Amino acid sequence: MSEFRVTSFRQELKVLAALVCFLAGLELIARMISESLDDDRAHIAQFDELVGELGEKKGAVLGNSLLLHGLNLEQFAQESPDFSTIRVTPVSSAVLDWGHLYERYFLKGEELPEHLFVGFVAHHVDDSEPAKLRRLSRHFVSTGSLPQLWERERFDPHQRVQSGLSHVSALIGDQPAHRERVLDYFIDWYRLGLRTNQDWVTGEVESSVERQSSFKRMTRFVDMVQAGGTRLWMIPLSQPEYWELNSGLLELIERKGLGLMDARSIPGMTADDFSDGYHLGESGAEKFTKWFAKEISEKITQDP
Repeated sequence: MSEFRVTSFRQELKVLAALVCFLAGLELIARMISESLDDDRAHIAQFDELVGELGEKKGAVLGNSLLLHGLNLEQFAQESPDFSTIRVTPVSSAVLDWGHLYERYFLKGEELPEHLFVGFVAHHVDDSEPAKLRRLSRHFVSTGSLPQLWERERFDPHQRVQSGLSHVSALIGDQPAHRERVLDYFIDWYRLGLRTNQDWVTGEVESSVERQSSFKRMTRFVDMVQAGGTRLWMIPLSQPEYWELNSGLLELIERKGLGLMDARSIPGMTADDFSDGYHLGESGAEKFTKWFAKEISEKITQDP
């Protein structure tokens, strides 16, 4: 008969300590390489620095990859020398992300923008847009706002635990990005193809599915921005096919006295100006930037 040996408590503690050290090492590595995972996280790491420039800038542009690709800051500086702006455009973000990152980065800064420009298409400002829980919790939500996030979004216990762990751990919060980075190493252009496909599917679903829209997140965001005295401008962005603004959103814009710069139908913009059927290509970015500078001139810098 074989003999079974029962491990001692001290031996178990050694194993547990080794496991803790291993996980701590992985966490340290995850934090060290976070900014190098992709351009998006490198951009997020610059938020504090960008917001710190608001003492010298008049405006801030907030959005996602549509404005990341669509607004050429160098061209804008030439087109609009009397109005300077920063750009905060984390990929695949929407109003839930924008509200929390504005609170975490902008409100704690020494200066707030005189003007905030929010670029979007329909689903980006709708309450039905799903929360990207890990990324939201890791990079946008402040520690003090976690309980509010759980309550407002009605997170179940599993979501609360996952969001809490993602907030304090780069290893957990950036896990999808680590996976994409590994697969991108073995499969050429994996991440670009994945994100382009995700954006395309989102746009297709938005254009083909009718649903009841609501704007509670947007309303909270507007109230927070306006409480600081910032003028908020909404910019519905160009797409290959013209899309309609929701009547509920139009009512919110009017009721809250928001500015509107309508980029859905820019003169001369065609489907050929989009690089992938969703994002603007080089020619589209040039047209949008010229249009945006003209809007700034007509509605802000020349406004008595």
